[in-house]
Amino acid sequence: MAEETRTGIGSQGNNPGPFLAKVISHLDPTYMGSLEVQLLHEVGNDPGSEGQTSVVKYMSPFMGSTSIDFVGEDETYDNAQKSYGMWMIPPDPGSTVVVFFIEGDPRKGFWIGCVQDENMNFMMPGLAATSYNIDGDEERVPVAEYNKTAITSGHNDSTKNRKAQHPFTKVLSDQGLLKDDIRGITTSSARRETPSMVFGISTPGPIDKKGPKGSIGKSEDEIPGAFVSRLGGTTFVMDDGDDKFTRKTPANEGPPEYASLEQDETDGDPAIPHNELVRIRTRTGHQILMHNSEDLIYIGNASGTTWIELTSNGKIDIFATDSISIRTKADFNFYADRDINFEAKRNVNIKAGVEMQLESGTNYSVIAGTNGKITIGGTMDLNVTGAYKETASRIDMNGPAAAKAVRIKTHNLPDVATPGADMTEMTSIMRRAPTAEPYPQHENLDPTKVTPAKTNRDSGGRTGADATTDMGFAGTKYKEYTTVTDTFSKIQGAEG
Repeated sequence: MAEETRTGIGSQGNNPGPFLAKVISHLDPTYMGSLEVQLLHEVGNDPGSEGQTSVVKYMSPFMGSTSIDFVGEDETYDNAQKSYGMWMIPPDPGSTVVVFFIEGDPRKGFWIGCVQDENMNFMMPGLAATSYNIDGDEERVPVAEYNKTAITSGHNDSTKNRKAQHPFTKVLSDQGLLKDDIRGITTSSARRETPSMVFGISTPGPIDKKGPKGSIGKSEDEIPGAFVSRLGGTTFVMDDGDDKFTRKTPANEGPPEYASLEQDETDGDPAIPHNELVRIRTRTGHQILMHNSEDLIYIGNASGTTWIELTSNGKIDIFATDSISIRTKADFNFYADRDINFEAKRNVNIKAGVEMQLESGTNYSVIAGTNGKITIGGTMDLNVTGAYKETASRIDMNGPAAAKAVRIKTHNLPDVATPGADMTEMTSIMRRAPTAEPYPQHENLDPTKVTPAKTNRDSGGRTGADATTDMGFAGTKYKEYTTVTDTFSKIQGAEG
């Protein structure tokens, strides 16, 4: 349908508006966020005419600067004005905005808000995932908006129109989080429910300089060949949760199983809706997540090579592909009410500049795979209260056979070497060790399997090289152990 336009501001009895207007250019040489717009009108004009254009200034909900009345003559910081406030990138050409003109003066126009393009708000604000995508594999992935030009007779609920996969899908796949409904994909969309419980901001992201081009501006001085697509940007989401799905147990008591109210399941806790969270995530995938439903805080980098998680039951898990370095100018203290475990696949080096003390409350064992040396620069005292035995192939003071040191108990643990890889198995003196994502022992997947009793290094395990696997992870594909995928299968389609 052709758009009709308003003629003249002053000629309409100095009508100040507000008016609807279409953005035709957002290129402002003054860097003040001004827009060139074409005024729209409901009746009365030639539908084929371009209509009146105006330049309107940006009116921010909050913005200010210190007064110029207090600026001194010297060019120091103290005598400079300081600006502050809310700044938003001007909307792209083709967007509809609301404008008004103070006292009907065309030189005093302001744009005060943006009008949504109908049904074009699935991506806002969290870049939600959906199974309604053009790949057709029913796998939930982040998407763009549906193509109105290509889909002329779509689904009655436009939320369920198929959409193109967003490039952020690859980011999540590379991180190992594409199948993780907590740390990876999300349901935080403006179209998830009504009234919406999702709040937030999503930036448009950088201009896609490999994408399609178009012309912007008025016909007589339009700029041809301008890049008109966006790469997607940063999202800040405050999601009050989807109460159609409620967690069956608190996160510190059981796995992430949710009851569906639409399927008349009543065993969920209405105080724990699905996907209640605050998340800040950049275009490339850096994120800070505070998740109420799963009761955790998660911080990860874009490549998936480092992450840290604070869990419901009080664990702090840290994973790094490269080094973890800590330095303090004073003391660095470790204290554990249970065990402190150190393990290195290569060397363990400990050095004291002055004095080193080792103390054991009961037994003390040292094992070297080949040779052992002790070098003392001065004297050495060996004081044994009970019996003292030495055993060797030859010794000048040979006596009864000496007892052998006991090997440290080991455990078989799951290992994901690189983000998104299938799981292998490693042997360690640890009972639990973070891996690259998808990490199969995240506490929220099943807190009953990682309680203090079950992560006790001295429970289970093995002391011989031929001991059998005690956790059974070897060869498992992460589709099989990431229980989140199965748990949220009922959400397929419900999110749109």
